[in-house]
Amino acid sequence: MFAATPENIKAEKKLLAAKYIAGSSLVDILFTCGGFTLLSIVLFPVTDRKTLLIWMLINGGALLVRYITFLSFRNSKKHALRERAGTYLFLFFSTIILTSLFFGSAGLFILPLENIFHPLLITIILWGTSILSVDSTVPSYWIAVAHPLCMVLPVTTASLLSAKNDHIFIGALGVVFLGVHLLFSMKLNRFFANNLCLQLDNTDLTAGLIQEVKHRIEVENKYADITNTSIREKCYEQKQAR
Repeated sequence: MFAATPENIKAEKKLLAAKYIAGSSLVDILFTCGGFTLLSIVLFPVTDRKTLLIWMLINGGALLVRYITFLSFRNSKKHALRERAGTYLFLFFSTIILTSLFFGSAGLFILPLENIFHPLLITIILWGTSILSVDSTVPSYWIAVAHPLCMVLPVTTASLLSAKNDHIFIGALGVVFLGVHLLFSMKLNRFFANNLCLQLDNTDLTAGLIQEVKHRIEVENKYADITNTSIREKCYEQKQAR
């Protein structure tokens, strides 16, 4: 039974956060895979094949590790989840940041700046993937902030440092998008924190109610035993009097 001690509250928070991330991990992984595939197709004709292959292998490996972590959590037994919740939470957050960092590095290391079309398309793909895969990051304030920074900041920086006005304009749009994305992520994080507190309060209230019901049943059973004993004694006395 859940008791409102600091240790239990901390463990319950970790467990609920890990369950939330696991519940949205598969969808976020699919969104990231979709963005990864589109970005690879766009970059294939205009960038160095060896560099692109290395980038694809690194990102594929990071996504695979993230998926294996999700499968491990989903297949764990319920009684072991609470003990391992902190470990799974660390693995989830680590793989999210690594995936975002490796994926967003395309905007810094292999971004073609010869024309405006490819940088614009790559930027839009990174923006879309970042916003669509934000759900898994909201249990942690710092992960919610780091995720868009790792994914969008590299391409924004590369565009701003370019000498071409068109690319600088894309970088300026990236700064605006990044600001809106960060505000959105922080708002989701606050909503999750408030919802988590409500869940913990409800769990504690439910546990207290169950305890109260059990106590009442015990008292009623004791009272019933005393009453039955008293009735039997009176009946026996009446029989003896006759």
